Amino acid sequence: MLRTGHDNRGWIGPLFVLLLSIQVVFQILRLYDLGKNILAGSGNQHHPPATAMGISAVVQVFASAAATAAAISQLMQYKQSKSQHGAASHFGLFHPALLAFVAASLGAQLVDMYFAFFTEAQWKTPMWGPNATRENTMLLLKFADNAIAAFLLLVVRNLPTLGSVISLPEDDARENEGLQPLDMTDAQAKLRDLSKELPARRPSDEMGNSIISNIMFIWVNRFLAIGNQRQPEFDDLLEPPPCYMPENSWARFAAHANTNKPLFWKLVATFKFDIIFQAILNPAFVFLEYAQPFFMQQVLWFINKYSQDPTIGLRYGYFVAFMMLLTSIIAPIVDQQQCWHSRTISMQLRNILFRKLTQKVLYRRAASTLNVQDLKDDQHRDMSDGRVYNIVTADVARLNKLITLFYLLFTVPFQQIVGAWCLYKLLGLAGLLGTALLLVIVRLLRNLVARAKKVEQDISLLNDQRLATISEVVQGISSVKLFGWGSRFIEIIGRKRADQLSMIWTRAKIWALVNLLTVGSMPIINFIVFFIFGSYSGLGAEAIFPAIALFKIVQRSVYWLPSLMADVTGMYVSFCRIEDFLDQPEIQSVEARADTESNGDTLGFSNAVLTWSRSMNNCCSPMQSTPPSSSSSSSSSSSSSSLNLMLMSFTLQNINIRFPLGKLTLIGGPTGSGKSSILAALTGEMELIQGKINVPILEMPANALFSSLPGYALDNIAYVSQEPWLRNASIRDNILFGEPYCQVRYEKVLNMCALRPDLSIFAGGDMTEIGERGITLSGGQKQRVALARAVYSRRSILLIDDCLSAVDAHTGRHILHKCLASRDEIISNRTRILVTHHMAMCLPHSDFIVMMEGGEVAFQGLPEALSNTKDKLDLGDAGSDYGSVDASSIDSNVNDFGNAGQPTQDELNKQRLLSLKSDTQDHGKIIEEETRVKGVVKLETWRAYFGPCGGWRFLVSALVSVAASQLLSMYKDYYLAARLDKGSNSLLKPPLSIENSPQRRFLGLLAVYLAIGLVSAIFGSLALLYFYTKSIASSTVLHERLVLSIVNATPRFLDTTPIGRIMSRFSKDMQIVDEDIMECFFTFLRSLLSMLITLVAISSGVPLFLIVGIPVMIVYADLTWKFMCAQRETKRLEGIGMAPILSLYSEIIPGCSSIRAFNMRCEYIDEMKKRLCTYLHAELIMKSMTVVRQYSDLELALNCVERMHQYMTIEQEAAPRTEADKQTSTEWPCTGALSVSNLSAGYTATQPVLHDISFDICHGEKIGIVGRTGAGKSTLSRTLLRLTEPSSGIIELDGVNVSTLGLEKLRQNITIIPQDPVLYNGTIRFNLDPFGDYSDPILLDALQRTMLLKKENTPTTLSSTQLDQINSSNYQPSSVAVFSSLDDRIVSNGQNLSLGQRQLVALARALVRRSRLVVMDEATASVDFATDKSMQQTIRSSEFSNSTILCIAHRLRTIIDYDRILVLDRGKVIEFDSPENMLQKEDSLFYQLCKNSGELDVLKRILDKKN
Repeated sequence: MLRTGHDNRGWIGPLFVLLLSIQVVFQILRLYDLGKNILAGSGNQHHPPATAMGISAVVQVFASAAATAAAISQLMQYKQSKSQHGAASHFGLFHPALLAFVAASLGAQLVDMYFAFFTEAQWKTPMWGPNATRENTMLLLKFADNAIAAFLLLVVRNLPTLGSVISLPEDDARENEGLQPLDMTDAQAKLRDLSKELPARRPSDEMGNSIISNIMFIWVNRFLAIGNQRQPEFDDLLEPPPCYMPENSWARFAAHANTNKPLFWKLVATFKFDIIFQAILNPAFVFLEYAQPFFMQQVLWFINKYSQDPTIGLRYGYFVAFMMLLTSIIAPIVDQQQCWHSRTISMQLRNILFRKLTQKVLYRRAASTLNVQDLKDDQHRDMSDGRVYNIVTADVARLNKLITLFYLLFTVPFQQIVGAWCLYKLLGLAGLLGTALLLVIVRLLRNLVARAKKVEQDISLLNDQRLATISEVVQGISSVKLFGWGSRFIEIIGRKRADQLSMIWTRAKIWALVNLLTVGSMPIINFIVFFIFGSYSGLGAEAIFPAIALFKIVQRSVYWLPSLMADVTGMYVSFCRIEDFLDQPEIQSVEARADTESNGDTLGFSNAVLTWSRSMNNCCSPMQSTPPSSSSSSSSSSSSSSLNLMLMSFTLQNINIRFPLGKLTLIGGPTGSGKSSILAALTGEMELIQGKINVPILEMPANALFSSLPGYALDNIAYVSQEPWLRNASIRDNILFGEPYCQVRYEKVLNMCALRPDLSIFAGGDMTEIGERGITLSGGQKQRVALARAVYSRRSILLIDDCLSAVDAHTGRHILHKCLASRDEIISNRTRILVTHHMAMCLPHSDFIVMMEGGEVAFQGLPEALSNTKDKLDLGDAGSDYGSVDASSIDSNVNDFGNAGQPTQDELNKQRLLSLKSDTQDHGKIIEEETRVKGVVKLETWRAYFGPCGGWRFLVSALVSVAASQLLSMYKDYYLAARLDKGSNSLLKPPLSIENSPQRRFLGLLAVYLAIGLVSAIFGSLALLYFYTKSIASSTVLHERLVLSIVNATPRFLDTTPIGRIMSRFSKDMQIVDEDIMECFFTFLRSLLSMLITLVAISSGVPLFLIVGIPVMIVYADLTWKFMCAQRETKRLEGIGMAPILSLYSEIIPGCSSIRAFNMRCEYIDEMKKRLCTYLHAELIMKSMTVVRQYSDLELALNCVERMHQYMTIEQEAAPRTEADKQTSTEWPCTGALSVSNLSAGYTATQPVLHDISFDICHGEKIGIVGRTGAGKSTLSRTLLRLTEPSSGIIELDGVNVSTLGLEKLRQNITIIPQDPVLYNGTIRFNLDPFGDYSDPILLDALQRTMLLKKENTPTTLSSTQLDQINSSNYQPSSVAVFSSLDDRIVSNGQNLSLGQRQLVALARALVRRSRLVVMDEATASVDFATDKSMQQTIRSSEFSNSTILCIAHRLRTIIDYDRILVLDRGKVIEFDSPENMLQKEDSLFYQLCKNSGELDVLKRILDKKN
């Protein structure tokens, strides 16, 4: 199918050849005439010598003949291709060189015609008719012939047939011609698909249309029609031409990427030809602009001539008037082409930067691996996630204003140079003086621009800090809500926003001052120039009107200077920030830490010393076998500081391990001993200082593909992190992770990881979306999905970090027997390295043991050899009797794949689809499509922005101020022209002297002109400052409302909304609100009022103008409306298209370690390319719609307010404060008595998790809550704090119905230690007490009791009772203790702590708050058993003696000695009794849980000891 409409090449081709043939005939006839003249010895006195003309004619004949022959050849090629393959098989028709030839011929003939007819000497020469010469007639005919030929070349369609449109047999295997991988095998070349391929879209007509269509942007008409008929969808968007696609953009850059030049010069080399083209277009536009005043002068000069001698005719007058019209038409066309071309450059530049930024995020060293103790606050935030969001949205978006850079580089200088020359030709030395004065003013602006640049940098830094805080709050919103910290975090964000707005106000004052200096200087310069010129030459209409027109062009560039410099300054700062981000530290390269000569037959370490911190290079050189921390001889301060650094950064020392291949290896040790660091070292997260790491590696090919990453990468490794990282996709997609789907293997993996019972709970089965933060899954389910991903993969090495902690003991046994230690072919021959605290359970099934302590290997060897060192090493669960429970005792609900009658997931999914009664039922889809507003920007959106500005009062005052400024600006020129036109000739002629009365009047006239201009400049600058003031007022209110709305939004909204959508509102949209909307409004008002004033002025002088002007305005308004309807919807699509890109970054940032370990970096870059292409589809249309500017820019900018307003009206949680709070005692709750009656609740209305449960708890009781994974334990804790609102039932705490209380009142009086602890970027003091409510001794005591404070740092400010309690405890120094003081830093989300240490920090929070009700959700799941035992002693101590404790635990020994145990299963209370009573009933579920855990005898002994 053809790309566009009718193929006109069939008739244009022969007609064009005919015209060229006629041109040859004309040239031969001219040569014949010249030959006769030469022979006759006659010549034309107005032309060069006849001989030279004859030679020129011969050359023209041969050139025309050659062009004709080329055209015939190309036409024959087209016809042959058409007959063989059809018209769609041939791209284009004629070579561009033919167009250049015709254009050159046409230009030469125009010159000939000018000299033949339009010079003053030839005004009376006949052009046509009986009196015209044969030469003149032939000249006109040749011109007409050439003009028609040129027109045909402009309208002929190219109709390209690219592979993306028509797939020819030889092109089927090619994805992108010219970008093929080099020396890659099929396995290496084929990327795994993380998402579905993009749907095929209609290719853009830009490539298939004619030249004139592209020049006039006619190819956009199809989309304009759709936009005016209905709301366009993504499927309606056009496929961008290949030159704008990410692959081609990166291929261009890759040719220059290997040089050592800075990024800026690499980009200049990449776009050098585009920049040259800009350097041609911009000056061309300038010359066309200045041509109009020149032709105006010629018109006035000709009128004067014609009035003196009417016999000269009107030919030259018509010619000049036509040239004025022609240049006025061509100038905006050239300007639009320059704008379009610069926008295409910005599109390609953005493609390159997104590719580099994605690569950087994938390679970037996490903030946790740097020595954050020595980082300043601002430097530390440079590593924050907020900066990433700010860069990929605000900073990259600023580079879209590349057009302003080209304008400032090429247009403004040429405008000044050409303007100076024109003014010199018109006004003599006075014109040069005006230009010189203008350069002086520009020079004075340097200091202000330098100051503005510094302010811009400060604004960007403050914006990073604001976004970093917002990002942390959004990502940890559950903790913010659970602790009742919402209003206080709103205050923190508000303070950061206030600091940013303060700097924005400083920037506004600077640019207002720049505006005053530039605009106010022009009347002064004009005054000086006119006065000096009038003093020696006089001023007449021929001089004053062209001079005013010239000065208006010069003034235009001067008026634009403030905004141009503001845009370019912002671009410069953003580019520097991007470059600085790209220069941030990266993880150590594979070749620097791994043996590249190894054939992959070994896995382990050889004399390795590894650290998390780069600064360790200063503490331990590669030549040292032992880091400085091991030396005790030095007592210097430098050694002490190195010791502190080593302790904070953590080091693996003297690691020599060789893991057996194809076997199960266990890594054990106490919390913080370095178990997880061993896996991190294998995956490359730690930096190797000494020795070598033996891991299988793969050399990636070097080529120009967008997703190619040359160099070495890990091979055949699958990694399961301690904190499970999951994609925002379905459960199946998470397990497949780009691997091809194999039903047999997939079903086996589900059974091995005990996922089948969980999938049966979800309405969508394995097609259920898990949400961006895995909200639909419990902690154990997340861990098992991550494990299933590793097991399903084809990798031969599995690195598994503590996958058993988040699941109950019974499920853990199933995973051990059926998965990790299984003899199934899927797992049996693979190398498995398991980090675990459940050593005794796993020991009988392991083949190799590694025990860690203090960052060193305490033991390694066979399991049998461990018996000699058991008394010295912490085996955690060593007392358990696991051998007594065989594999047959696992859950009978979890069957093998081969059992008859058990349906597969595919069959279950088909059954689910057949059982759906309506489209409104839950299909397992969590993330909804982003909604779009339809039609015009609604009135409430306008009110949302302009309401805080003052509403109608602001609009009226804005109109008055801008109108006054524009009236004065336009009146000064009118005043001068009118007064000079009315003045007598003596007034206008030299010499001028002040003593002469007319001359004094003339000087007074110029003085009035100057005064009006200065008042106009002052009015304009004050108006601009007034607009800035109101802009800041509106930004403040919008930001406050948006933050308040997001923080108080329902958990359902936050769980189902990708972070990218939220962050795009706070970053890119908020930047447009801060910078663009009011500027667009100011520009729109100024242009509108200028147009209306001009219209009134012209109509008052020429009333007939209204007859033509009003219909033209009506037609223009209609076209503008149609244009805006389409552009508005495209802008909305563009905004929606950016959110998936940000969501991908929010997926990559926390999962980069897993992505690197799986060697899926190329796949994620390819996924970025897909999402970028979707965004490009909307951007292509957006950037092509540049015909209507000011009002459309305002509406498009308001689209950001519209998007923000959507999130200001989302469903909110219950009020933070209610009237019931006032009626409740300030000491509430006085007791921890809890009553739950008929409670039902769930994450969604259609998927209840808790079903009609009831129980009562007395004050001070310690209640254990147990149940299999997914039983509803965490849902119960969320419901108690109304994070999940109950659908029915009542919860009473201390006799008060919690549903009547304000959420902050409730949550601030209940303490919860969540399953996934969230820590914030800041000190440990801030994380324990963000708002300074508690004293330092209380905070230090909490750290001490959770064993996080180093023993030597026990505070002396503690009371003697507190010290006695600490000293009498079973505390033993361990690597858990990481903090020396309350000022020690924690990076974002606690990345510089282990998961166990993070859980202990969360426990310390509970100790600080000391609430009457404490809920612990797997609070110690990730710590070793010894630490868990110490924590339980703390919980049972006097600190919690007056508190009711609800403890959710998978480790039954954690809660076996609690007062009562609540047993949940499938959201129902199965049992609620004391553990002693339930263990006496062998048919009880609790008894079965204890028995299946393998700890039954141990648990009984604990109970006997308690009693």
